Amino acid sequence: MDYALLIYGDETVWEAADEADRKAVYDAHTEFARLCAEHGHKITGGVELRPTSSARTVRRSDDSVGITDGPFVETADQHGERAIGDAGRVV
Repeated sequence: MDYALLIYGDETVWEAADEADRKAVYDAHTEFARLCAEHGHKITGGVELRPTSSARTVRRSDDSVGITDGPFVETADQHGERAIGDAGRVV
């Protein structure tokens, strides 16, 4: 069975991170995938999302489409990544 894994973080921390800090995060994700596999689960895909500052809202009415900036996040944590995993059986 496939599951969506939503990974949250503070994007201001990520934006301020240097190359070594970002590599450490990527290495932690690799280790997470390895541990999943060790327990019979498999990460089958994933993507790093763009920052919330680039978000757009698309609204359609009967005869037009409108695009506006936002929505803007008002929390400390943002949905920063999504991954798809095949977990088989989750208890």
